[in-house]
Amino acid sequence: DYRFPPIIRMGNIFIEPGLDNFDNLLTRLKDGLYLIDAKGSQTSGENFTFGAQYGYIIKNGKLDKMIRDINISGNLYHTLQNIVAVGDDLELSRVGGCGKGQLNIRSCSGAPHILVNDVVVGGV
Repeated sequence: DYRFPPIIRMGNIFIEPGLDNFDNLLTRLKDGLYLIDAKGSQTSGENFTFGAQYGYIIKNGKLDKMIRDINISGNLYHTLQNIVAVGDDLELSRVGGCGKGQLNIRSCSGAPHILVNDVVVGGV
């Protein structure tokens, strides 16, 4: 709306697919967490917090116990540098948007599965 000053916001965001299938990512992870179903995220400068509705503990490359309400946080640049592998299964979603400044806009987002080392985990 031309009556309001522009603000920096999310637009259409996605991550290009990589080469690994999901099973290969789990094997490479060996022990860790698999997060599913984003419930929101926030940024403050170059730091972020990301929440997931649920996920699974991964043991020896296999899905184990289900966990709920997980959060990860960290420095965006550090986390991007710690991406180990990217899956080959990109899916785009039209559901979602950006609510910055209580001004909601629709946006498209999507990503393949991503294997990341060295993130702070909370809520498990």
